[in-house]
Amino acid sequence: MAKKTTFEIYEGLTSRKKKYAILEEHCQKSAMVAAARYMMKLNHCSVAHIDGTFGYIFKGQLYFIKPDTKAKFVHVITYRR
Repeated sequence: MAKKTTFEIYEGLTSRKKKYAILEEHCQKSAMVAAARYMMKLNHCSVAHIDGTFGYIFKGQLYFIKPDTKAKFVHVITYRR
C-alpha cells in the first residue's frame, strides 16, 4: 500500500489569513504535486497561480528569511495572484 502524502497547513497572521502548504526538506515529488492540487482546490484557481518557494519553521512559526541557526528548512507552496 502506498504511503499517504502529508503536509501541514499554516495560516498567515494578517487580516487576509493567507494559507501555506508546508512540506519537509526531503520530500517526494508526488507530495509536492498533492500539496499543489490541494492549494488549487482551496483557492479555486489553476496551476498558473500556485507558487513554490522555501521557508523556515522556528518555534512553530513560518518565516521566509532565516531567523536562527536552529530553524528547520521547509518547502512552501502558496497561492499568488
